Amino acid sequence: MEPLTWEKWQEKANSAYIKGEYGPQQMIKDWGYPIGMSAETDKIEFAKGKVKRKNRAQRRLTQAKASAKRLESTQKQTVGEDVYGRGVVTPKGSGLEEHHKRVVSVYEPFFEGLNEKETKELAQWFVDEGFPLGNVKENLEGLTVPEHGQIHDWMKQNYIQSETGKPLMSFKGMSLNERLPAALMYLENVQPAVDEQLQSIISKRPGNSLAQTAVSSSILQKAQQIKPGFKKVAGALPVLGTGLTVMTAAGQAMAGDFAGAGGTLIDEAPGISDISGPALAGGTLEDRAAAEAKIAEAKQLRANAEAARQRGGKIKVLGMPTPEFGLSELMGIN
Repeated sequence: MEPLTWEKWQEKANSAYIKGEYGPQQMIKDWGYPIGMSAETDKIEFAKGKVKRKNRAQRRLTQAKASAKRLESTQKQTVGEDVYGRGVVTPKGSGLEEHHKRVVSVYEPFFEGLNEKETKELAQWFVDEGFPLGNVKENLEGLTVPEHGQIHDWMKQNYIQSETGKPLMSFKGMSLNERLPAALMYLENVQPAVDEQLQSIISKRPGNSLAQTAVSSSILQKAQQIKPGFKKVAGALPVLGTGLTVMTAAGQAMAGDFAGAGGTLIDEAPGISDISGPALAGGTLEDRAAAEAKIAEAKQLRANAEAARQRGGKIKVLGMPTPEFGLSELMGIN
């Protein structure tokens, strides 16, 4: 038959498509490729019942850029011996893939925009906190292909890892010192849930001697109901783990514990806890006094929020006062 233009081919394909029965491979066999297209240049597929094409050359270029960025990110985060792909964690021929327990792309925003010296100090800070990143042995786990897919799918479903590749957090324009409390909060509130889910997946492996366990963080069961917004609040730190915090508070409020819900929102607010350990050396941090002033200011906002929470809501609905979480006081609005 006469070769078709892409527009005609597309129109005909959308009309003839039967999911699972008559798809792009059968169409190509029957009609050939559209004019100017071939197996080497384009991939034809269906999404949501509509045919589309992907330029293979552009796709390869995009993949190459992504691989280069990932390599750069991994090198920045690795402190110590790089053992990735060298048979140390997953022996050759084992059929296992190496998974980064602290995912490279998830932690990349903490490094974005730092100079070389600051980058090295931050990578070392993670090591000192007991959470080495990158390609070191302590950050790698051997997983089967299905297991590897499961943990990443779970992280995406719970808004911990981006589905599109666009970072879920941003620290542009923020100093190294300003990033540390946020990083610490992430390590203490988000990473443990990821670790538990990973162990839960591994425990289900046939013949695994580990007792099968469920993720204890029940708040994550509602993760698909809310997408956390990682935004700057009143010039303070980005709200890391907002989804986890809000879901915890929501559960408490639904159970009638409004005071507890307000406390959860206040207690998990970023920028209030002191940085663990001494200030980093190297002259890359803000003046310690300035950092302590920020913490003092945040603590005062917290006290204001606590006072508002104890006072209760000013608005009544059906004669009952609404719960007061003290968020406006926490953000310095009231």
